[in-house]
Amino acid sequence: NEQGLKVMVLQGIYGAERDAWIARSKIVLNIHYFEAKVLEVVRLSYLLSNRRFVISERGKDTSLEAPYEHGMVLDSYEMLVPQVMTWIQNPAARQAVAAEGQRLFAQRDQAAWLRPLLGLEPKESGQ
Repeated sequence: NEQGLKVMVLQGIYGAERDAWIARSKIVLNIHYFEAKVLEVVRLSYLLSNRRFVISERGKDTSLEAPYEHGMVLDSYEMLVPQVMTWIQNPAARQAVAAEGQRLFAQRDQAAWLRPLLGLEPKESGQ
């Protein structure tokens, strides 16, 4: 691109090929596709659990972002390029944020988080 960085857009790439691109990426950008701008937790879970540094476009529901906001960089669409240019210069800070993202993701009880989304209530003891 014009800033001198290699940029790769991945869509429809899965498995080993996707994993190879992610593994060698210094920064992974998460940009919303739909106007609803809902945080792509499933996509980000893979990245965070693998200690990848993520810069994400902020969504409309900041409560979805709150549990992860210290483990990734969240900003408006207009600020994504300036964020990349700032963070690309500091590998140690990127590694620290990625490690925090992995820690934050690992401490979340995924089953408890998914139950209400799937309309499942926890069973009472004795059932």
